[in-house]
Amino acid sequence: MINIFIIPFIYAFIGASLFIAIPLRIIDLGVSNPFILGLAGGVFSIFYAPLCILHSLLSNRINKRTAILSVSIIYPFIILGFLLFNNIPTIIMLCGLMGIVLSMFWPTYQSHITIGLDSAQTTHSLQKFNVAWGSAVVIGCFMGGVIISFMNIKMLFTINLILSFIGIYLVTGHIHNKLTDPIVECAAQNKQSDQPRSKFFLILAWMGVFAVFFSMGVIVWLFPKFAVDAGVSPLIIGSLRAVLGIFQVVIFFILRLNHKWQYSFSHLFFYELILVFGFITLILSSNVMWWILAFSLIGVSVGFLYSSSLFYSAQARSAKREKTGFHEAVLTSGTLLGTLLGGIMAKIFSGSGAYSMCIVFMIICIIIQFVVRFRHKIRRIL
Repeated sequence: MINIFIIPFIYAFIGASLFIAIPLRIIDLGVSNPFILGLAGGVFSIFYAPLCILHSLLSNRINKRTAILSVSIIYPFIILGFLLFNNIPTIIMLCGLMGIVLSMFWPTYQSHITIGLDSAQTTHSLQKFNVAWGSAVVIGCFMGGVIISFMNIKMLFTINLILSFIGIYLVTGHIHNKLTDPIVECAAQNKQSDQPRSKFFLILAWMGVFAVFFSMGVIVWLFPKFAVDAGVSPLIIGSLRAVLGIFQVVIFFILRLNHKWQYSFSHLFFYELILVFGFITLILSSNVMWWILAFSLIGVSVGFLYSSSLFYSAQARSAKREKTGFHEAVLTSGTLLGTLLGGIMAKIFSGSGAYSMCIVFMIICIIIQFVVRFRHKIRRIL
């Protein structure tokens, strides 16, 4: 319970509230250029994505307990830096350091909870994990908005600092040597990962999650700027992010109960279209009530694509190489590209330009997926 639920919950709560606080902190320091906000998110992703890949390549050589313990010890110093320093270059540097640290944490947990499991067990374990961090994101985003609105940003960093010390205590006492065991493949996993359709859907899922998190880069790092310019309070911003997280968690529950979505192209296509409709809603309305609908749709899409990518990545595990690190790297690379391009588009065309870019990017992704699917069917016939 503590290993799979509580510890990921605490670190996801910290991460979610920090991703609310950091853009608003930068804005409070007088930054009005959306490109700078995009740069802060980009620096995080630049360090996070490659190191997640490195984790996958060296997974059988990494002492996972040591990696997680190192994260728990370093994290408080990063949060303390956000609390004490008031200049933009230092904050951006801390974003990069946070990317380095978290790259040691999330792939480790994702690989550990699926070791030696068959397809059904993998799904069950992953959805438990997803519900844990997904619930933390909901609460972290909402509480982040509440604390900033009724107290201040520094109070939010202080609360996260306290939680990080609790994290050290839990990791020290409850992360044991099981996390250092070598990867053990079960026959079901070998059989599943050897099937051509597994590799095919892994490619499709990575394409989809890249496009979805391309859009999330705009939501996480640039939407707070667009909302503040429209006169929206931090409480509403945090609440909207919480709405996205709620629907993400709802999808995690649904996918845990119904497995028909596995190896289904139609499900993949449907949930990608939902993201498009979410961003169309953001473009067409400046009313907060419509924004709630938009964030709900985006949360549904993110929840499904994230689960799909993580499931197929776990199924593709081999004795020498993990795929969960690649999963994290793919979605973070999408976030990086979306954040940087979104900042440029917003500077030139405003927020609607960034949202339109997300729609176009997802449509291009869907077209490529259809082409890949068509070529795959032709090869099977031939």
